Amino acid sequence: MFRRLGWSAAYLLLASLVTATASAASPDEAYPDNVETSLGTRNVILPIPAGFGPPDQTPAKVSGLLRRNLPESQHFLGVLMDTRDLAAFNRGAIPRMERYFMLTSSTAAEARGISPTKFANFQASIRQTGRDALDREFQAQASNLENMAKELREASGKPDLTMDVKISEALGVFVDNKDAIALATSASVSTSANSALGRQPMFMATGFARLHGRLVILSAYARANSRSDLDWAEGQVRGWLGRAAELNPPDAQDMAAPPDRVEATIGGHMLVLPVPAGYIEPAETPVAANKDIEAHLPAANRLVAVMLQDTSSMANPSGSDADPGGRYMLVQTLRDIERLGIDAKTFDLLKAAMRSQSAQLGTQSAKDIGAGAAKPVKDVGKAAGDDPSAFQVSHPASLGVFEDRRDSISLALQRDTSVQTSARTGSGRELITLCVIHVGNQVLIGSFVTGYRSADDVEWAKTQTREWARRVRELNP
Repeated sequence: MFRRLGWSAAYLLLASLVTATASAASPDEAYPDNVETSLGTRNVILPIPAGFGPPDQTPAKVSGLLRRNLPESQHFLGVLMDTRDLAAFNRGAIPRMERYFMLTSSTAAEARGISPTKFANFQASIRQTGRDALDREFQAQASNLENMAKELREASGKPDLTMDVKISEALGVFVDNKDAIALATSASVSTSANSALGRQPMFMATGFARLHGRLVILSAYARANSRSDLDWAEGQVRGWLGRAAELNPPDAQDMAAPPDRVEATIGGHMLVLPVPAGYIEPAETPVAANKDIEAHLPAANRLVAVMLQDTSSMANPSGSDADPGGRYMLVQTLRDIERLGIDAKTFDLLKAAMRSQSAQLGTQSAKDIGAGAAKPVKDVGKAAGDDPSAFQVSHPASLGVFEDRRDSISLALQRDTSVQTSARTGSGRELITLCVIHVGNQVLIGSFVTGYRSADDVEWAKTQTREWARRVRELNP
């Protein structure tokens, strides 16, 4: 996740590299205190810290070097340099570059936005695995670093120039609210050329801000001479996050209700799928969850959508009280019917077969859904710091048909589940409803999954299923 959202080891190297790549910046004493930029379809206003110049004042060779060596998942917004360093460039002198900022954004969030649920998920990963994620990020960026080193070897005339970045210590999260989170780390930047080794300890404070549904990242870098340098970096990021929130207050578009329906192409036809109240739209479901569930479905089925409750642990790994996987919904279709279509008469035969074989169908469906959920549950538990070593499903059984209409049939299933983690072992019972509904010449299969503690859970699942089927009819007349 950190790599997708804009972290790059290359940022830490700027102080060591800038003198070899800089070109003079134009002198400008009256620097603005904010700049406006377009991120996807939204404009955001970004503060410029006092005493620093805006991105367009940074020497082009410095900006270009970083921009060229970032993955496509990252949008480079600029480097903010101390005005004294900019003045040094203007005089042709070597800048000190003891403190500077980097601005980036997530290209994925620019294209699709980042919802409050997704941002909460991201915050949880930072709280729980910040140091490990940074280490993995730097390893993953090895090719980018080598490309940058190659450019610098050519620019500096030092053919044996090498570089390395090490995270020394995670110093903790120091800002954490619904629209922002920030953490600090200590690191060291090493460069080697002509058998001479240089090592520079640094502090890095990075803030993530959700602004108009976009994810903007400010990283403050300071040479680690004393504790005051860390205090400076944290203070600058804390102030920047507060100022960014003031400059980008929520507007009508931000406050719009989440969608209550989405479109899906099935059998060459565009159908409208209801999003149940309290659930997040399918686009917000983690890609890994979709892939893992689909991989465990019967070959005859195609997964159309996975929708998670906002309070689901699959949507928000910080939710410690949620059942494994929480409440969620699957929408599927049948590949043969999608290809050939199905008329009313044939659908009646399908319903008759489901009535007569509801016990066997229920048992097999509970097994299939259980197999599909096992891997996502393990992945979510691992992200939450409580890695399940086992997730098992047993004693699947049908509870029978509970609704039988002209264009649909619904039945309920149950299964026992057990999950074992490093910290605990738990077991329980889950309830699954299965609604097969005829829409046009296609079939949709909607499944609600919930913990099964009492008759209230049965009634909840049946009510959700009936309402979902009602809305399918309403949205697809």
